[in-house]
Amino acid sequence: MNITKVFLQKKLRLTEQLLQGFDIASDLAIYRQQTTIKDGVSHVYIDAKTYHPTMLRKPLDSHEHLSMFPVVFDYLDLVVDQGYGTSNKLFKEKLEIFRSKNRQPDPLLRHIEIMVFDYAIAVRNKLLHHQTRFSACGKFLQVKHGMKLEIEHFGLLNRLIYCLVRHMRAPQPLSLYRRALLVSAYRVVFGHLDHKLNRLVAREPRLPSMNLQRPRYLFDMVQENIAEDVVMFDKLAHFPDPSGYPDHQAFVKAHPDPDRKIMYGNHTFRLSYRGTVLRVPAEAIHQHPAYRLADFQHWTEQPA
Repeated sequence: MNITKVFLQKKLRLTEQLLQGFDIASDLAIYRQQTTIKDGVSHVYIDAKTYHPTMLRKPLDSHEHLSMFPVVFDYLDLVVDQGYGTSNKLFKEKLEIFRSKNRQPDPLLRHIEIMVFDYAIAVRNKLLHHQTRFSACGKFLQVKHGMKLEIEHFGLLNRLIYCLVRHMRAPQPLSLYRRALLVSAYRVVFGHLDHKLNRLVAREPRLPSMNLQRPRYLFDMVQENIAEDVVMFDKLAHFPDPSGYPDHQAFVKAHPDPDRKIMYGNHTFRLSYRGTVLRVPAEAIHQHPAYRLADFQHWTEQPA
């Protein structure tokens, strides 16, 4: 093994260890709590390690995530260098090699990997050359002409890159839920720049956009005996709750028909179907309100 490979491996290991100390290494979906439902009875379960990763990893605010981005980019760049032999090449050359030789068999995920690297190069150059420029409102980083990113999204961007790198280092099939997480995170950060994304996602009609801006709630209903022909929207939807609004007028404005049930978009459900555990986001149920339990059989928790 030559000295370059030794150096890259050690740098990669140390970079990963550094990132694991921060919430950058947390999952794309942060679960606030788990509720187990059995025979209609709910039991709330909170595991500090699983559902509150910030107790183990230092939480960063959006500007701190922005400051850490060059390190996160380095993590991605190191994996590209190792996998595609691009060390000591210009970023333009690296991108072309990564684009032409990318080994991700899934067209949608391959597109996301390439575009994240492309966009991340531009952000990295902006930050490391100390040419940082913010919008007048202070909410956006002006990366270059026609490209600005919301500072509030840098935490999600860092977690997205971390998840992509982990998957690139240890490729394995993704469940539909994991695919939806990756695509949803990418859409939040870069969807306004990538005009090809909607066309690629349209080929997968079961893939909804998940709410990753807020912590999610996990409802474990595996032990519930739900018939295959039960319409899941009818079973899981709720009437809108007025308690979260400042006044009745604001509530009515948001919900003109308060007697119409809704799905809360930051809920995830674990369900049982013919001995298989499904993990279904509320957004998928909202997307298909007439679907029965059997229609969600593709949302297996473990990929086939």
